[in-house]
Amino acid sequence: MDIRNNLFTRKTMRAVLLMISAGFVSSSLAALLAVTPGYPKIDAISNTGTTVFDANTMTLSVDTTPTALTFALGDTPGFVVDPRSVKINISLDGACNVAGSNTNGGYDLEVTGNVYDQNFVLIKSGVLLTGDIVEMGQEAAGAPTAQYDFRFTNAGGQLVTDGDWPIGTDIGVTLTSENSNFNGSCTTSFSGGAKAIIGPIDPVVASNVCDISIVKTASPDVLGPFYSYNDFRNGDTDSDSGIDHDKSGDTDDSDSDSEADSSDSDAGAPSCGCKGRVKQLTLRYNRPTANTVEVRRKNGKVLFGPQLLQPGEEFTFAVKGKKIKFLINMEKLAMLKTSCKDSIGAGQTIGSNSDLLVVSGLSKFRNPIPLCPFPGTTCSADHEVTYTYEITNNGTDVSDVVLFDDQLGVIGNVIPSIPGTASAPANVVTVQTTTCIFKDTINKAVAIGLLDGGIESCESSEAQETVTIDPGGCPIGVTDSDSDSGIDSNLNSDTDDTDADSGDLDCDHDEKRSCFGTGDDTDSDSGIDTNKNGDSDDTDSDSGPLECDAADSGDVHDGKRHRNGWGWW
Repeated sequence: MDIRNNLFTRKTMRAVLLMISAGFVSSSLAALLAVTPGYPKIDAISNTGTTVFDANTMTLSVDTTPTALTFALGDTPGFVVDPRSVKINISLDGACNVAGSNTNGGYDLEVTGNVYDQNFVLIKSGVLLTGDIVEMGQEAAGAPTAQYDFRFTNAGGQLVTDGDWPIGTDIGVTLTSENSNFNGSCTTSFSGGAKAIIGPIDPVVASNVCDISIVKTASPDVLGPFYSYNDFRNGDTDSDSGIDHDKSGDTDDSDSDSEADSSDSDAGAPSCGCKGRVKQLTLRYNRPTANTVEVRRKNGKVLFGPQLLQPGEEFTFAVKGKKIKFLINMEKLAMLKTSCKDSIGAGQTIGSNSDLLVVSGLSKFRNPIPLCPFPGTTCSADHEVTYTYEITNNGTDVSDVVLFDDQLGVIGNVIPSIPGTASAPANVVTVQTTTCIFKDTINKAVAIGLLDGGIESCESSEAQETVTIDPGGCPIGVTDSDSDSGIDSNLNSDTDDTDADSGDLDCDHDEKRSCFGTGDDTDSDSGIDTNKNGDSDDTDSDSGPLECDAADSGDVHDGKRHRNGWGWW
């Protein structure tokens, strides 16, 4: 079947072969391809043929006459008679390398003629063979003769449709140009004769090259700062057993508080969550026109405003009370419960028309942390990260590419194909995805595709990107100069009363705290605190400091006085 009209197949094949041949075509001169045409072989040995290169149009035209067709080695040649011709039309660059196809349209090689066998029977008539250029070699063999050879893809003709041409082979042409003035350069015009031999040659077999890579970036790559707040319920990380007096989630309070328990819930706060009540909120005003916004406690105490806000403007306020109400232009908009027992989180809307949006918030926790996204909502702006994956293919064409992130799973849809490096910049594909980050996160990504139409798999190198949370350290304007250890028994936020920097905030949390920050536990006795000085034995020498870890047998001090047979203690 003639495939002259199948332009997609032909042009695609040409593009691929041009890409393959790029590694074989030398930019230096005096380099033939070493083409050796096989059978069936067409001889075009004509003294009237011409080879002409026009430096103005950068086109090479060959016009000669086919004289014989031999189907197999040892066969008697058939005669080719008029109308007959061998025509080659291609574009070259200044180094005599192939720059393009026939500028006039049609095929780059076309052989026509009437073929008779040795019995003078007509066996072929019309277009015998067509092809599209892949590469050309040349050599100025010495005046006045030049040599050229060519590789064409097989595009059809009677020899192909009749089954005479070997399946899967290219077309090879050797050309001798006598009486030529070609001097090895294609910067000037030249001409000469044209005697050609045409036959099948094996195609160039290109090995598949897997060379896809990923560059992954995150925007932003640091979130925060999210400032921490001093809270005295943050230091009991015991490895013993007893009572959880500091409400830290540890139920072991019978040691000296001197060592951390890696299995203790105090070892680290969750990345996001809500415990107790919400203590701070950042909201965005969403109405299309500016209005006055106010936030009050249920008892009427103002927490924010009244303040004129523009569309999209954000505001932050400290939350106090079990319920807070929102007013716009002095009209009640909605009431919000602040307990963590009620769903509250980033992305939550307030008002029937989503008049306000919760951008972020902090709950009243040991070290307050961001609220998680509200169920079914998008991420709050201050925790939103956009990952960009740039996939580059510097090898063979890759199809059915899947982008996988170890934290996020499959990213986007399957990419049907990424062409090889010869198609730059089309060989670069960019994919983006956005997600919520609440803790230091390392993402690793790979791209996996198929080579050669699915015969081989191809996997990229691993791309890694880290997003970190800035804990914020000290509040603005406060310097942390603590470098001591001990107990903050005067409750000044310094963890050692004998330290010279008493009064300074320990906002980097480098100091140990015990219980409620009310003193060290130095008791090792047993008994009853009859004088109610916080010590559980009046005969103990360390009267004054609270017995807060219940080390003494029988002592269950938890900040409350209890009655037993001995009285109140």
